Amino acid sequence: MMSFLTVQVYMVLVGRASIGAPWIFHEIRSLIDGSGAEPLSVGEKFALIRRQIRESVSRIDEYRGILHIRRHLAASPLFKGISHFRDTRIEMLRASTVDDLFGVLDRVEEIVKENQSKENEI
Repeated sequence: MMSFLTVQVYMVLVGRASIGAPWIFHEIRSLIDGSGAEPLSVGEKFALIRRQIRESVSRIDEYRGILHIRRHLAASPLFKGISHFRDTRIEMLRASTVDDLFGVLDRVEEIVKENQSKENEI
């Protein structure tokens, strides 16, 4: 935020990366209005991703909606730091139905929550 104030930035472009991290808008709003809003929980972030998938599918159709969004999901910062994530990422990229993709996300969400709990213990 200090760099915005220092160089008087008037606009920020949020690109396609927001597809894999839609909570960026919550974080930006918190910075702009100075509300200091709490960061979204892991569960809330996964709920946003699922909503984004449902909206993509309803806007297009299941096949193309999944095809459009899964490549962005596989690169989501939410999955960084998960050990041996390669096979899961491949499974995510091969998902062809909403149920397949949500199944992968359910498993990943549990892993992320477990990792977060371990970090909080330290």
